[in-house]
Order: sequence, then structure tokens, then C-alpha cells
Amino acid sequence: MGTGSSLRNTTKTILSPSTWPGKANDLWTKWQAGKNLDAIAHIITDPGSQRLFARLAEMPSSSNEARRVAMRISAIGWVASQQRDKEKQPAQ
Repeated sequence: MGTGSSLRNTTKTILSPSTWPGKANDLWTKWQAGKNLDAIAHIITDPGSQRLFARLAEMPSSSNEARRVAMRISAIGWVASQQRDKEKQPAQ
């Protein structure tokens, strides 16, 4: 998984707000099913997420900006989980 590809996918997701509810639901469903360790590890170690967590820590939790930042963090985890799923698929 290349950084450029992951960044491009994250940017594409962030710039497509109409897809967020479905992607958030998919991510939440996977997390409820216990399939979140890779995504959580990626979120915690991704430099972009670290900067977002720092910004989020300074914001009022009920602000719209905090919600947008949290969604961006979730998108980073979602993209990582999608990449992992693609890597696990057998070559055709």
C-alpha cells in the first residue's frame, strides 16, 4: 500500500460528503464486529491522524468543526481498512 494511493483515497472520500454516511456505517459495522484493529492501528500511527487528534483535542466537542475533524479521522481508518481488504483478496 503506497502512501500516495492512501492519501488520494482519503482525499477523495473527504471531498465526497454524500458518501460519508454509508462509509461511516460500514466502518462502524466492522468495528462492532471486532474487525477494527488494523484500522485503529492505522489511525493511531498515521501522521495525518496525529495532527487531527491534536486539533480535535483543542476544540469544543460539540462544534461542527470537531465533527468534521472526527469524520476525517474516521475516513483515514476506513481507507486503511479498504486497502487491507483489497490486499487480502486473491489475485484474479
